Formats: sequence, C-alpha cells, structure tokens
Amino acid sequence: MFVATLINDTNSRFFMPAVRPELVAVADVLVGAVDQETDTACGVLVAEAVKEEDGKTALAIRQIYVEESHRRQGAGSCMVRFLQDVAAESGVSAVICTISGNDRRMGKFLKKIGFYAETSVSSVYQFKLSDLELQPGKQSLMRKHFPELKDDEWKRLITEANKRTYAFEERSYYDQQVSSAACDKSGNVLGALLVSDWEDGLFIEDMFSYDGKNRTVCDELIRGFCENAAESHDPDSMVNLWVGEESEEADLFLELAKMSAEESDEIVTYTCETVINA
Repeated sequence: MFVATLINDTNSRFFMPAVRPELVAVADVLVGAVDQETDTACGVLVAEAVKEEDGKTALAIRQIYVEESHRRQGAGSCMVRFLQDVAAESGVSAVICTISGNDRRMGKFLKKIGFYAETSVSSVYQFKLSDLELQPGKQSLMRKHFPELKDDEWKRLITEANKRTYAFEERSYYDQQVSSAACDKSGNVLGALLVSDWEDGLFIEDMFSYDGKNRTVCDELIRGFCENAAESHDPDSMVNLWVGEESEEADLFLELAKMSAEESDEIVTYTCETVINA
C-alpha cells in the first residue's frame, strides 16, 4: 500500500534526489509516494500551474518517477489521484499531462486512471545547431539578454507569450545566454525568443514579435539565437522545435535548417477534469 504526501522542507531530503534540477525552479506542486510497509520514499510527481487557452488554470504534470522496485504496484496512480485532490481543493479544474505520441506506456497509464487524450497539439522537429544558416543582421535592431530585461519588460513579454500558449514565468527556467529579446535603438523591446536547455538539447519554447508576424524582428531573434548558442553549446547540440497550427515564426527555423530538420514525434495532451469542492 502507498500513501501520497506533499513534499515540503521537512521531508524534502527523502524525495528531492529523484527530481530533475531544472524542474525544481518551475514546480508549483511536489508530491511524494511512501511505501507504508517500509515507511520509505519511493516516488515523486512534479506539477506546474499553467494557463490554458480558455483562460483557466490547470496543473500540468512535468515528471512522474517511481523507483523500479515499486513500479506497477499503484504508487504512480496514488500520486496522481492525490494531485487531483490538491487541484480540486485549490479550485483548479483540470490536471493535464503532455507526452510524446509514441509513449504508449505512459498513455496507457493515464487512460487507465481516467485521463482522455485530446487532439495532438503540435509536432516536434529536431536538427543540429550547426544546421542553422546564420542570416545577416539588421542595423536598425539590437538585442537584450534576459538578465538585462526590466521587470515591466519581462511582465509584458510573458503576457504576450500567454496569448499564444502557456509560458513559464520564472526567468530561471530559460537559458539566460541563448534566450533573448529584440529591441530598437532606444532599447524598446519588440519581441522575444524563449529557449530552455534540457539534457536532450535546446527547446525553442516560443518566438514572437509584438507587431504581429514581423519578419525583421524574427530574423534578428534567430540570428541572436545562432550567435549565442554557438558560444555556449557544441555545434552538434540538438535543437527541438515545437510546431503547432499557427507556426509562421517556427517555419523560419525550419527554412534555415532545410532538409536537416526531421519530424520526430507528435505531442499529445491527456486531460482529467477535477471535481471542484464547493
């Protein structure tokens, strides 16, 4: 039998070694599983609060880990059900989990505990950093690294990103060297490129200009990405690009990568509504 509990300062030393460091900064809810027979920690679930297209907040599962000796015994489902209770008590209407379409094991697990698969939201393209062809810069534009952004500039950037998809609000989630914002000569921000750095490569989270589909701004952001990434990453580093239905900016990356970009997989979101307590 297993029992789930919230991970806090008191018990974190038993669970945190199993959590990937890059997830700690964005975690809003950390759940641990305990084997009641041995009174030992055996699993961890990491969830983050995200804003969906309808404006409602959902808890997105970012990691589920169960020690090998305790797998397929109910520890994972125990943590997910506990998370659903936390969501309901907090007034959150749904728990979601976005996974690779080829991850049949995880998909089967989620369906078994009451989740349903939504329409595929995007595809993932992969290419090497060296596949991108650097484009000429525009003399009229400059760039800012994330640490240089003022609080009001950062708030507007995240607000704009949230109009298109959900965005992580913690700057520490993004690669501070590679992510950048384009601005005019007066320093006014015109758009941004959001990039995260994971074990399996760089992920282009979003790229946009405040002025709609501004090709000049997007070209400058891509140029900045190429220059910055070349300084801090190996040329063979993989770049992962999520391409959804509205992907004009993303297509610019694919245009530069040409035939080197390969579609690796579909992304599917599983959802389970919660019963909100009155």
